[in-house]
Amino acid sequence: MGRIRENQNDEAAKERVNNDLEQCLSDYKAKYESIARELQEYEKVLPEKMAAIQREINTLNDRLIDIDKEATDATNTIGHHGNTLVQCLTDVRILAKAINNGATAYTPLVGVLKGR
Repeated sequence: MGRIRENQNDEAAKERVNNDLEQCLSDYKAKYESIARELQEYEKVLPEKMAAIQREINTLNDRLIDIDKEATDATNTIGHHGNTLVQCLTDVRILAKAINNGATAYTPLVGVLKGR
């Protein structure tokens, strides 16, 4: 009699474990299916988003090329390399500060540099 009860208890314990495992498996399957559907939706949208990003990259690249052309044109128009002109204007500003605005010949250039 004791062995029968013990056997029944073992069977009941195994049944409970089996039910718990089936419940966990069911939950995981539901989550997997949900994630798989979500992934499929992302896969449908991804090419469109990638194309939009590529268009933006191309637009920005075109703008960069235009800016570079403008810089080259400005360099050719001025006849100086950009750094030389900037250094010259910086030196004028420093000179004007050093002589406390005593030299009025540089006043127009200093005004331009200060944005007046």
